[in-house]
Amino acid sequence: MMMLYQIRILRAAGETVLLENSYASDFAAVRRAQRAAEDDDKVEVWRGMDCIYSEYESRNHAAA
Repeated sequence: MMMLYQIRILRAAGETVLLENSYASDFAAVRRAQRAAEDDDKVEVWRGMDCIYSEYESRNHAAA
């Protein structure tokens, strides 16, 4: 079953790009987000109200 995801790409220049699409899995949505991002961009992937991947979160966990 395909699920709807929102990909947020936070560009280094300050703008935000939003992409919405259906993917077969969380993994597929995260991989798509990573491919769409440029070198200094950060990405977040949301499935409904749940943030399933955030580069901000991974940085916060690493610092703890």
